[in-house]
This record gives sequence, structure tokens and C-alpha cells, in this order.
Amino acid sequence: MTHLTLLFEGEAICWDEETVLLAGNEPDKLDTLGKQGLLRPAGGGMILTEEGLAERDKLASEMGIPLKPMADTDPATALWRNRLNLLLEKAFLGRWGLKEFTMAERFPVVPYLKGEELFTEDNGRFRYLWPEHPSVKDLMDTFPFWGVSAREEPIPGERGLADWIERTGAPTGNLTVDLMLRSGYDFDHYRTTETTPEDRFRLQNTDRLFCLRVKDPDDLRAAVTALGQIELFMLGQRRIYIPGWADIDTEDQENWTMVLLVTDNDQQLNRLESGLKPSGMDLIEPSRPLFLLGTSIEALRGIKTPKETIYDWFCDEVRHIARPDVHINSAT
Repeated sequence: MTHLTLLFEGEAICWDEETVLLAGNEPDKLDTLGKQGLLRPAGGGMILTEEGLAERDKLASEMGIPLKPMADTDPATALWRNRLNLLLEKAFLGRWGLKEFTMAERFPVVPYLKGEELFTEDNGRFRYLWPEHPSVKDLMDTFPFWGVSAREEPIPGERGLADWIERTGAPTGNLTVDLMLRSGYDFDHYRTTETTPEDRFRLQNTDRLFCLRVKDPDDLRAAVTALGQIELFMLGQRRIYIPGWADIDTEDQENWTMVLLVTDNDQQLNRLESGLKPSGMDLIEPSRPLFLLGTSIEALRGIKTPKETIYDWFCDEVRHIARPDVHINSAT
């Protein structure tokens, strides 16, 4: 029974009955381990006590199982991310492919812009200003090669970016993404394909899904800020880290960049979608190709039969707030 303690690792520091069941375990054991002093309530779920951590480490050592160090994360936040991870993992099968999830992954944003440097708002309509910012213009002038033609040019990489930051004094920062999915459709085909050494974030030859929690669907500025900072991160991928490979893979197949905004329930999702959709195409325009999507924990719970691939899930189960291949603005 104490083997359940092995679930507690890395960012997955908090579990409740639903998440334990989603992970294929018996949820009633949580209460039993709590009575044994191995778990205690926190954040709406259960976390390890000192005794529980010692028991977990002992079991892992005996069984030769490497475990990730426990993250210092707010339990309620960790539980929400854990739930999203497990529900999304069960939303589609992805046979013969790669599904790599990471929780609370931090991505560098350079230049790090926010507020009026990042976007403007007029009567509830948003437009990004970051492409006009002097630091962004300097970055694009310094690193002009992108797209397939950039494959013939040297890759600037981490060293090139560091030199540019030192020269310009551009502001730097990080964005924490609640859940990140790297998805590869044909894992066996691509597993021996060599990628560039500068692919620090392992985005070459993958579709990537950035999942962001939206706590307040009426706070559109928070969602617009996070989306804009992901776009700036992707600008760095397209110009500095993997120019030539950011959107097209080594087999000349398209790689999708998707941002998934996640609310707790469908009512919140409806408000978020109606608030952002009038600005949708303006918001993705500076970072095309980019898909802006929405779902809710409630909607993910409602998927009883998993889709076959991420593309099936994308087509059938998510809200399309904006997508580069179809003009879906509903604004007048």
C-alpha cells in the first residue's frame, strides 16, 4: 500500500482521489496512508509528511527507482497542474508517437516585455505592440535569418543571444507554463534523427502545446500577457535557437505551436472565449503559425473515449479561439 507514496515526485507533490484514480491507483488508500501518518491534507489534496517522504525514499532505493526531487510548489497549484496533466494525457492515445509532459517548466523571455510595452487595449480589443518595440526590432536586425532558408546560415544559439543581451541591455525574464506537451507523431522514425546542438528546449521535430491556467476568465490582460510572452519566446526559437527548424521539421513536415488556455469549467471557458475571440487573429498575427485554443477541466473530464491522435483531439475537443489557417474572428 505504501507504494502509493512513489507517485509523489517532482512537481506532482499533491494528489487527491480523482488524480490517484486517473493514475491507475486506488484512491481510498490516500485516507489509509493519512491515518498512518504518511500523508497530510494540503491544497485540497494530500502531500507527504516527513515520515511519508522517508518511506517513499526507502521504497525507491529498495526498488531501484529514480525519483525526481520534490518541487517547492504551492500544493493547490501543484494539484491543479497534476489534474490537467493526467486528464490531457488520457484525452488522446498518440500511438507510435511521443507524448512528453512537463509541469511548471520555465521558459526564458527575451526581451521580457509586459504592460503597454507588450500590448494595447481599446474597448476590449487587444493588439500586440511587441513587434514595434526597439529591443525586438534590434533583435530581428541582429538575427535576420529565419524560416527554411536559415538552414544554410550559422545558428546564433545561446552564445549569440548572450552577446546580444550584453550589448543591448535588453530586459530578461521567465514565464512558467503550467503544463507543456512535446508531441511527436512518428517516434520510431524521428528517434534517430539528429537535431541541432542549439535545440536547448527540445522543440525541433515536435508539435508543442503550451498550457496556461486562466483563473479569472474576465482578466483578459493576464491571458494576453502570458500569450505575448510565449510569442516572444518563440521569436527566440525562430531567430536564435532553431532558425530553419522552428516550424518545419527535418522531413519538411509542419510542426504546430499551440497555446491552450484552460479554465476550471465550461461557463468560465465561454466567457474567456467570447472575450478573446474578437481579438484572436490580431493576437496570433505577430507569431504565425500559432494556434490559440481553449478548454476546461470540465471538458477534459467529459472525454470518455480517448481520441487516436493529438490532431483528432485538436479537431474535435477544443475551442478554436484563433488559428492561422482559418479566419474565425467573430468581431464586427
